[in-house]
Amino acid sequence: MRSIAELVADVKAQKISVASLVQESLDAIAANESYHTILELNPNALDQAKELDAKIASGEVEGDLLGIPYIAKDNFLTVARIQLPQVIY
Repeated sequence: MRSIAELVADVKAQKISVASLVQESLDAIAANESYHTILELNPNALDQAKELDAKIASGEVEGDLLGIPYIAKDNFLTVARIQLPQVIY
């Protein structure tokens, strides 16, 4: 298992893509669907990840958690206006 710091470094170096990280997360969620822990996913997550990959490639964006998918608990407000309690971005 890679640390978040390692993942961010690999994303910034373009060794891995944000889209691949999002897909890994979606696959893990699908593999554990029987637990019913994720109620809704961002339907645009992969498209947004690909857009972010393009911005990273052109040097437009940077950040400490650049490209790291996360799950938001129901006590967070989201811009995506998705039903919570838990979503992946």
